[in-house]
Amino acid sequence: MYICLCHGFTDKQVKRALAEGRRSMSEIYAALGGKPRCGKCVGEVRAMVACAPPAGSAGTGGIVPPALRSPQTE
Repeated sequence: MYICLCHGFTDKQVKRALAEGRRSMSEIYAALGGKPRCGKCVGEVRAMVACAPPAGSAGTGGIVPPALRSPQTE
């Protein structure tokens, strides 16, 4: 699902950035195309960052929080 239409990035790309250890909004946006333009994606990216395990942690033990689930993971 597209998260940001201005930069054209998807939820999978945000999840990949989170898996690579990026945890701040600026790190996520830098990895995916720069700064927010219209701002409509900020809330969704912020929610995904909040649900992500801390960088360097063992993760969620295979449990994917609902906010990060995509139809392909169910």
